[in-house]
Amino acid sequence: MASAVQREAVDIAVLDSRIPCSILLTDLCEKLIPQCAVLLLSDPESTDRLCFSLARLAPRVGFIATESSPDVLIDSVLRAARGEVVIDTKLALSVMIANQNPLTEREREVLRLAAEGLRSTEIAQRLFLSPGTVRNHLSRILTKTDSRTRIAAIRAAHERGWI
Repeated sequence: MASAVQREAVDIAVLDSRIPCSILLTDLCEKLIPQCAVLLLSDPESTDRLCFSLARLAPRVGFIATESSPDVLIDSVLRAARGEVVIDTKLALSVMIANQNPLTEREREVLRLAAEGLRSTEIAQRLFLSPGTVRNHLSRILTKTDSRTRIAAIRAAHERGWI
């Protein structure tokens, strides 16, 4: 990869942030070809704070949603190549919400399954956890959402954009 990037004198690299090596490739581009801009495709539903920590490299690193239309992708590539800051508003909002979300990723998984109507034992089977662990997660969720029931916790988490 490194030799290909140097040989081709790449102006912009478009990487999928869900691929673990995308962060390494971003650093590699920065070191090998400092003039190369990077555009990371990110999923707004599962924002990766590590990827957004790369925002310090703006305008060299931009972010757009994986679900963006081809027109938005083309426009973003052109803007990033010109050195403009490219940050998708949907992703920015997701990051702000994620930073305010007190629920852990596992608690969000448990609550999403509870929202589907699964019982604790079914959630435990689905997530390969013990039923007691699921009950502990649900208890912490109730505390963090200031709710008395699962239904109220699900409603509160939905309203706040946590799940």
